[in-house]
Amino acid sequence: MIRIAVATLALTALPALAHADCPEPVTVARAHSDERAILRLVECDGSPALASLEELSLLARPARTDRPEPGARAVYQREAPPERVAEFVHPGIRRLDPGLLVRLQAVAARFPDATLEIVSGYRPTARSGSRHRVGRALDIRVVGVDRREVAEHARGFAETGVGYYPNSTFTHIDVRDTSHHWVDLSGPGERPRYVPWEEAPPAVDGETAVAVNDVEPPAEPAEPVATPTPAVERTVPPSAPASVAAAEPAQEPALEPAPPVVAPLVREREPMEHTRRPADVTVAAPTGPAHDGEVDWTVPWWTRTRATGG
Repeated sequence: MIRIAVATLALTALPALAHADCPEPVTVARAHSDERAILRLVECDGSPALASLEELSLLARPARTDRPEPGARAVYQREAPPERVAEFVHPGIRRLDPGLLVRLQAVAARFPDATLEIVSGYRPTARSGSRHRVGRALDIRVVGVDRREVAEHARGFAETGVGYYPNSTFTHIDVRDTSHHWVDLSGPGERPRYVPWEEAPPAVDGETAVAVNDVEPPAEPAEPVATPTPAVERTVPPSAPASVAAAEPAQEPALEPAPPVVAPLVREREPMEHTRRPADVTVAAPTGPAHDGEVDWTVPWWTRTRATGG
């Protein structure tokens, strides 16, 4: 079912592929590494070559993620639940949307013999709502080709998002229900600065350009504005695997209930009894012939005598 739907997308969105001869394999590389592969991206009928999707997903894995060994991938695919394998080619490496194969082939057909370099693909830490977060977007370079020319060509794709970043090193391409294009002039650490396509400047030299944050605008703005981040789209085009449809943005884990507060056991202090001498009592030492004026300490040292005498 998924394969049929994806093939329909390829024929409707990019009709030129359906009438061409079987496309030649394309060299796809991972930026800042020696990894590359020669992949057949689509079948002769224009549908995605699903056999190449796993290798493309590996090339587009998150930054600072090691490439898993073939043996480890085989164990994972044998022992992991089928629904998990359908979503991830290996733990931490999401299986890309098959529609990206079709779009990469459309780029390669326009610039034959050029290497397609993946700058960024699946990014689990991307902002909520980003298609990078669910494996439906790629930031690419076509080696030796001006980025503006790549973006202008990709703007003709149906059901595709295209972002042109003159001050960066890549062109953004994603899979979506309705085509959308934008130009962002911002530099590293700057807020997005969108301008109409007609005002887009030439791309800076790729050798000296610096990467910027890849942020998709919520809508094509007439001028730079601060717009809230859109909610995650719940509809998924036919090209997306069933596992993508169920993808949800990460949420904060629920907090564990706090332990009940136990009042400390405090024993009430009993009031102390204070013996107070009455105001009308005087103290006198015993006297008499037996004591010769000295106190006899063998008897109580004080006696009670009424102030009135007696």
